[in-house]
Amino acid sequence: RAGFVREYLATRGVSPSTIKEFLLGYAPESWDEAIKFLQSQNYSLKEIAEAGVSVTGDRGKPYDRFRNRLMFPIRDVYGNVVGFTGRKMNEAEQGGKYVNSPQTDVYNKSQILFNLDLAKTEIKRLDYAILVEGNMDAIACYQAGTKNAVAISGTALTQEQIKLLKRYTANIMIAFDADPAGTQANLKGIDLAWRNGLNVKVISINSGKDPDDLIKEDPVKWRLAIKEAYNFMDYAFKAIISGLDLSRVDHKKTAAKKILPLIKNLGDEVEKSHYLRKLGDILGVTEEALS
Repeated sequence: RAGFVREYLATRGVSPSTIKEFLLGYAPESWDEAIKFLQSQNYSLKEIAEAGVSVTGDRGKPYDRFRNRLMFPIRDVYGNVVGFTGRKMNEAEQGGKYVNSPQTDVYNKSQILFNLDLAKTEIKRLDYAILVEGNMDAIACYQAGTKNAVAISGTALTQEQIKLLKRYTANIMIAFDADPAGTQANLKGIDLAWRNGLNVKVISINSGKDPDDLIKEDPVKWRLAIKEAYNFMDYAFKAIISGLDLSRVDHKKTAAKKILPLIKNLGDEVEKSHYLRKLGDILGVTEEALS
């Protein structure tokens, strides 16, 4: 019955051994199969609801939260399953592509990094972590041999996630989607990591691709992108300036207003001087005008 899900995963390049390692599964197109199975294992309806597996309908009747979905178990840093992400298997179905477990006593998505349980040893060994956005990105990275990749899974990078990462490394590389809107949104989380003492580099993926796309296209290109990752400040310049017309004075002022606070937060005077000069050159103004 779940054969078509295996076929879908095969088209996404996910191997049978990876399916097993990540415990990928299928929630059948049923209103109560999960509930009935868990009841047969002596769980009460209250416990099933509290775990986020069931939802209560308008008439007070519970039904399965996940139906006809590819299931990604979400594990904490110790490998305990604490929640799920379900990807719909029928594109014509209404609702979002992904359904996530709600916040529960054991699952708080701002405190979880997908795949950290499998990646932590490699993160420690290599002394850097790669942050991606989606579960499939993390799985593709892992399968391609980049086993130090973790996913933030649809949240902005949080203080709690940064704290988790700092147990294993002070260095992170971020590989988020390359569209301009996403780039602007990413700056906030990256800045938070940077302010919390992490050394941040950015992996640039062009043509609107994500790591999963790039790995499928050519794993060598993915490894090259990692090798050529550039530091946070250079990324910030690119991200902020990309949407501006620097022939306009008001846009020059906007660029200065956004970039100057970042430069002022730099701990190193040589770096400060370098980026002030860079900003002055880009805007066509003197360093004195910026300070």
